[in-house]
Amino acid sequence: MTKSLLTRSTATLLCSSALLHSASAPLHAQSTKAGVDLSLSAEAASNPILNDTNTDLAPAGTVEVRPWIRTETGTTTFDLEAFANLREFASDYDSEDRYGGFASVASRVSERVTLRANAGVFSSNGRLGSLAQTGVPVVQNPGGPSIPIDPALGNDITVLGQDGRTTSWNVGAGLDGQVSERDTITFGAGFQDLSLSDSLQGEEYKSYSGDVGWQHRLNERTSVGLFGGIRETNFDDELSGDTTTYSGGVSLNQAIGSEGSLELGVGVAQTEIDGTPLVPARDVTTLTTQAALCQRNNRRDLCLNYRRTPLPTAFGGVRNSDSLGVSLSERLSDRDRLTVGGNYARTSDGVTGPLLIPQVEFADVRAAINRRFNDRLDGFIFAGASRLYRDDLATDASVNFGLGIRVRLGDRR
Repeated sequence: MTKSLLTRSTATLLCSSALLHSASAPLHAQSTKAGVDLSLSAEAASNPILNDTNTDLAPAGTVEVRPWIRTETGTTTFDLEAFANLREFASDYDSEDRYGGFASVASRVSERVTLRANAGVFSSNGRLGSLAQTGVPVVQNPGGPSIPIDPALGNDITVLGQDGRTTSWNVGAGLDGQVSERDTITFGAGFQDLSLSDSLQGEEYKSYSGDVGWQHRLNERTSVGLFGGIRETNFDDELSGDTTTYSGGVSLNQAIGSEGSLELGVGVAQTEIDGTPLVPARDVTTLTTQAALCQRNNRRDLCLNYRRTPLPTAFGGVRNSDSLGVSLSERLSDRDRLTVGGNYARTSDGVTGPLLIPQVEFADVRAAINRRFNDRLDGFIFAGASRLYRDDLATDASVNFGLGIRVRLGDRR
């Protein structure tokens, strides 16, 4: 019943949102920008597959093509971006390829109501999956769509170091409504599907989700709110029990000075896990947290993020997952920009399933310096290190460094 209701809600919202762009175009002036970014890089990398003890450096080259389009009217914004990435090693390792895309639309249908929808797909045969940035560093362009390479798969770190292709796609839709001068409500629904190649002996799954939130503005700097949601996950092979997670909590948004902001959400999630012939049914309660502390100005964009929540995985059913990240983008001069990022992610030991693997931890640090030669051409140097930690797997760190160029056809500004 829950799955049917959420599926119908998602389909209804997506169909409505898909018409927003064409419906509003005749009434408002329309602006469309499009382009293609082409990147080439060369690097040296050790243990790029993450599950090896080989520390020898292997030369590699990466090429990436990233077309994009952005359309705006007075009430509607539509973004579409795709990419194809090929990484070829001179020796020791097979080639890696990644491809995918992301689309989003938001439309203000009245003074008080905004509808939104998004869809994304990501596929990779690289054992670093999408969590570790290899080859070409992604540098967001001011004024352009902020689109992650992988909006869904990056949550599941149990697939890291596994040999095979992982494909994820997701869709979502929602509504933002202003019910009074100080109060706003939000509704959302989503669907995610994870599929694996035969060589990956994990478990494919589908997830359906719905959420609702309310926010009250106390003053110009502070808002408080409530949120709740439901997520149902069905595992295709029925080795792990299907799960339903109910969650709810309170939120706080606080401006700090003239440049800082704090977003905080704290709550509880109750996960009901169905029994299977191999494992009994059980319930798990999790304290959930989501926090973001940021500073933004004309030269710097600095953010610290933390999240703890139960999430589905390909190896071991639904697990409690923690992630901590820091990102810095600093304009060094009119032509130079420094980007630095670090991530730490951890899953719990897991609760069900014959495919259960021990607790997984993953750490990753990246840095790049980008030099703009002109409006069409950039050069960059980059370096990074990653490490996968599992009690049943002895591995060394993966280290890489290199340089490259990026050619831009089209202006996102």
